[in-house]
Amino acid sequence: MEKSKKIYELIVAVFFAVLSLFFLFTAFNTKSVASEGMMSAMDFPKIVLFGMLGFSLYVTVKNLMTRRERTDDTASSKNRSDFRTLITSLLIIAYVIVWKYVSFSIATWLYISIQAKVIDPDLKWTNCALIGLGISCVVVLVFKILFKVSLSEPLLISLGIIH
Repeated sequence: MEKSKKIYELIVAVFFAVLSLFFLFTAFNTKSVASEGMMSAMDFPKIVLFGMLGFSLYVTVKNLMTRRERTDDTASSKNRSDFRTLITSLLIIAYVIVWKYVSFSIATWLYISIQAKVIDPDLKWTNCALIGLGISCVVVLVFKILFKVSLSEPLLISLGIIH
């Protein structure tokens, strides 16, 4: 993998590791009540956050261990990774804002599709859209259907697509 992609991967992995630690701290310090025999409200997020933290730490350590093997690239690779990090940060903010007005599933599809292009600029837009669609469908199936989480879908409701 080229150096700029590795730097970007390292930045994102560290960001998600720190974010996971913050959310785990919050989850462990939030009072949570469960019915008898049921999972409490904070149990599932803790499981997901531990998985996210483990994966982020794995990617970070792997990236740092292979860092010595890479040769120095031009200064433009640093600029590209800085640009991608900025774009990713702006996309996350836009995702949260758009989600409120459009819908969870459409906002997720748009975010994942654009983020796929940011991560790999050589990827065709069609492939990015398909990646976004696939991930969005899995997320909706898991959270909305399997776990019965109420997700905001104002646009789809107003169009009569869902009730």
